[in-house]
Amino acid sequence: MASRFNKTLKPEILYVDGDSVSFIVAESGYDFYTLVANYVKNDNEFYPLVPESLNMSNDNKLAPVLALQVTLFPNNGVCIGVTYNHAVADGGIVIQFMRSWASTDIKRLKEWILSRLSTPPLHLSTFVVTCAYVWTCLVKATWGENGANASEDQIKYFGFSIDCRSRLDPPLPKTYFGTCICGEIVSAKQSDLVGLDGIAIAAELIGTVIKKMDNADEILESVEKMDSYDFPTMADHLLSVAGSAKLGAYETDFGWGIPKKTEVVSISATGAISLSEYPNEVGAVESLRSLRPQLSPNERHQRQPAFAVCRTDKSEFIKTHELEISTLATLSSLEVLEAELEKLRKRRGELQKQHDNLKQIMSAAGYKQKVAEHRQNEDVVKLEKLMRELNIIEEAANNLERAIAGGR
Repeated sequence: MASRFNKTLKPEILYVDGDSVSFIVAESGYDFYTLVANYVKNDNEFYPLVPESLNMSNDNKLAPVLALQVTLFPNNGVCIGVTYNHAVADGGIVIQFMRSWASTDIKRLKEWILSRLSTPPLHLSTFVVTCAYVWTCLVKATWGENGANASEDQIKYFGFSIDCRSRLDPPLPKTYFGTCICGEIVSAKQSDLVGLDGIAIAAELIGTVIKKMDNADEILESVEKMDSYDFPTMADHLLSVAGSAKLGAYETDFGWGIPKKTEVVSISATGAISLSEYPNEVGAVESLRSLRPQLSPNERHQRQPAFAVCRTDKSEFIKTHELEISTLATLSSLEVLEAELEKLRKRRGELQKQHDNLKQIMSAAGYKQKVAEHRQNEDVVKLEKLMRELNIIEEAANNLERAIAGGR
């Protein structure tokens, strides 16, 4: 695909069968968190993350329209770099393209699932597809854990809740306030879930059960059936989901705007995955999981040591440099604490300046005579608030200073 500049200097978009867009996949060892941090950075750090400039042809008549690059930061994140020709698109159109590209992922998953099943489930929603995808990914990622032999074909379970308000007969009114959900659990062999059709199999199981709940009698049976499950035995092989992409958590507004982020804190204790809509993106879904429940009770509130899995046997090398690695890890931790302490000190300085300026104004000659009473009351409240914030920050800074001193 290319744009051509004709004799009138008006660009034309050309496409013939077989044309393509440059797409690069790269891997980077650079610090992902340095790139996403909110402070001034060297712009040279970003050039390797985007495709090279779109060069004109030798006769200066043809120029590529678009080039894409996906850079992987192992175990940390992904960067999508875009280089485009301003003759055919502007920033708004490129962002629109990126959103469309992203939103097709779930659509493609649905199409793929439908193509893999001889009798597709009648209920194949975003919730079903997302749960099926996450469930199978986690089963693959934890293959052979908990002392189990990777060759053993264990039974895996997935638990989820179904909103029954509209499914009852008669349905509950929208003004109903209270709990009205039923729980369901589906199961599958581990070998099926990690196989080529794993996502399709999981989607069929989940979608079939949800569709069955359209019958009010099935809802009552589901509630009664929950008592028959042997949860202690299932615990190590059960994954559950909290939330839904249809709850509308990001539509809450107390007058100062919608939430920047919503979290389900209970997943740190239950080990469930959290599912919600993604803010500002129509049709997008966010899924999170806490790894803390996999730790022992004594370890869950401790800072955990890092580890690396080597593709070759480097264990002896690591052992010989254990002291250096441990020292670097400690220094890294101290650097994070010191950076946070610096932020607190900066904020404390800003608040102190505001406090001192306001106090000076209130102490000035003629203040009580010239300033309206309601304004004086507002200043008193503001001064007290600034003092409270200063005390909170002072306490937090002292705690950080003690933590840093203890880690040296």
